[in-house]
Amino acid sequence: LHVGRRNATLEESDALEIKPDENVLSIIRLFFADEDPVIYSVNVIPESQMCEDLRPDQVEEPLPIFFKKYCQQQEFTYGISNITATLAVLEIAGKLKVNPRDPILQFVEVFYNENDHPLVYAKNYFNDKKLQLRVARSFE
Repeated sequence: LHVGRRNATLEESDALEIKPDENVLSIIRLFFADEDPVIYSVNVIPESQMCEDLRPDQVEEPLPIFFKKYCQQQEFTYGISNITATLAVLEIAGKLKVNPRDPILQFVEVFYNENDHPLVYAKNYFNDKKLQLRVARSFE
C-alpha cells in the first residue's frame, strides 16, 4: 500500500533503540486470504539498516528475505510479539473491510539479530473473523 521514508515515532524509536528524529523506512502492506483482506501490516526499519534505495516492487517479498537482500543485517534470530485486542480505526477498518471500532487483533512485534539488536518494528492488525491463528510452543 505504501513505501516511504519518515521520522520515527517515539514508540518506534524506543523499540528500535534509535533517536526519535532518525529516519525510518515504513512499509505498509495488506495481505489477503483468497479475496478477503485479513492482515494490515506496518513494518518500520531504521534507515541506517538499508543498503540501497528501494523501488516499491522490491518490498513484496517476505520480510526475512527482504532483509537479507536489502539491509545490512543478514537474518533475524528471534522476535517478541505482544498480542492485544484493539478497536479498528477508520483507515484500518476500511482496508480490512470491518466496521470502524470493531474489535480486531493487534500484534506489535520487534525482530532482533543474534546480538539482541532490534532490526524491525512491526504493527500488524488481523481480521480474526476471516483468519484463524494457531501457536505452537516448545518448552525444552
